[in-house]
Amino acid sequence: MRQSVPRPVTKIRFSTIFCAVFTNAAILTWMMILPVLGGLAILALPATQARKARTLAMLFCLVIFLLSVLAATRLDWNKSSYEVSDGAGGGGTGHAQLVLNCDWIRSVGAHYFVGVDGLSMPLVLLATGMMLVACWASYGIGKSQRGYFALLLF
Repeated sequence: MRQSVPRPVTKIRFSTIFCAVFTNAAILTWMMILPVLGGLAILALPATQARKARTLAMLFCLVIFLLSVLAATRLDWNKSSYEVSDGAGGGGTGHAQLVLNCDWIRSVGAHYFVGVDGLSMPLVLLATGMMLVACWASYGIGKSQRGYFALLLF
């Protein structure tokens, strides 16, 4: 008769989860998922707590902006320039960074691919910064606050 050997218990540490969630490849994905989650969270607020929509939207905008700053600090700006090629196409060769490329629908060969380069990273910072400013400037909205701030995040 075979005796079963107990397996060692694997302890999951917070630092392991934090590093897995905020890897270079996952930052851009979180920047796309969080506005949708924030908009859904705002729409899920009861009508009696509509004033909390402002604070919740501002919180989500701030987190998304901080993620974009984190992504910008992890970008290797020395590899981000475009080099002019001598080929007939006349295009340059860019270097995408913070890339996440995985199979999405294998039957049709679809992939989930996201990444940034030196030209798009300043635009990402600009867009997330403007979203933060727009949310702050919209604190005077009085009617349909939940709908307004949810649409701002979507």
